[in-house]
Amino acid sequence: MFGTYVCGFVLALFLQYSLSVFFIKRKRHYGIWTQTVASRRIWRKIHAATSAATFPFDIAVLAVLIFVKNQEIKAWLALVAVIFWAIMILIVSTVIFRRETKSAN
Repeated sequence: MFGTYVCGFVLALFLQYSLSVFFIKRKRHYGIWTQTVASRRIWRKIHAATSAATFPFDIAVLAVLIFVKNQEIKAWLALVAVIFWAIMILIVSTVIFRRETKSAN
């Protein structure tokens, strides 16, 4: 049952993040270092892109949850999905941030 719990938790995290793009507020506070309108726009773009890129991870974890029977393999695959997702978030956000700041100058 441990693998099912881990997969369910990871799936809930991924679904929450991928669906959170629909609840972005226009005047969201992103921190003290991002007070300008341009930087808020950049963070909105980053959040929209990364949440859209999370949908394939939702599908993959759901497939693991349904089709894999071994609990240990299920838990390890969920952990691997989280690691790949974190790397993807870093790459996508860095690319968008560099592109947007380069076009702003």
